[in-house]
Amino acid sequence: MKKLKPLAQRHAELDDAIAQLSALGMTTEMQGVAEFMKIADDYFQKGYHASGDIVVPGTKRRIVYKLSMQPHVPSTVVLKYDEHS
Repeated sequence: MKKLKPLAQRHAELDDAIAQLSALGMTTEMQGVAEFMKIADDYFQKGYHASGDIVVPGTKRRIVYKLSMQPHVPSTVVLKYDEHS
């Protein structure tokens, strides 16, 4: 049986990134942020791994994420500038 990343480790890796999005004014009322938060919730609650790139309309930003369930692979969330979004 494969060992999966425990809930505490998943929270440790993502809670700071989510707080930083909030500190930058990215709220769950924003279309792309709401989509990312649903994915993050599935990652926390159901253990679904995911990766992708979500445009946050009207901000010229994209949320690029890789949410891994393998304990030795860190999850990452990056807010990237995109002048076309």
